[in-house]
Amino acid sequence: MANCANCRLTISARSKDLLDMLLADIAGAGPFDFNRLIPMPAEVCKLSDRVQAAWSSKHWGTEWNAAFVEITRSDDTHCTIEFETKNNPPLPVLDMLAASYGQAEFLLEDSWDGDLEWLRSTLWRYGSRGAPTVARRDLHPRPPLRLVKRSEHTQD
Repeated sequence: MANCANCRLTISARSKDLLDMLLADIAGAGPFDFNRLIPMPAEVCKLSDRVQAAWSSKHWGTEWNAAFVEITRSDDTHCTIEFETKNNPPLPVLDMLAASYGQAEFLLEDSWDGDLEWLRSTLWRYGSRGAPTVARRDLHPRPPLRLVKRSEHTQD
């Protein structure tokens, strides 16, 4: 299993005010704080790291909060947030964020262990998560298969 999930979240909002409010809501201890969106209960914080990691995995989808966060705002209504998490992207966090901001669109692209060719993308539109799209990469690309029509078959 991978140790690090590299994530790029692209947000498209309907207005500047909506994007400003969204970015303010996700900021907490850092510029993108899962604990601000889905707070870890105080009693869990007092327990072992193992218990905290299990809680985080269940509620955030990953053991770590966002690390190495970079936010780039391309214009008044669009921004990109690049960050790392442990093992998996924070899908439950983004489900909650998309449900709270149904007038924004969220596109998450993620890969693992420093491989910055994005392998999977997931889109949230109008508060709902679509099916992920997985890009398959081969080290040795093969030519595409040629589909043969029935009429092209010859029988001996």
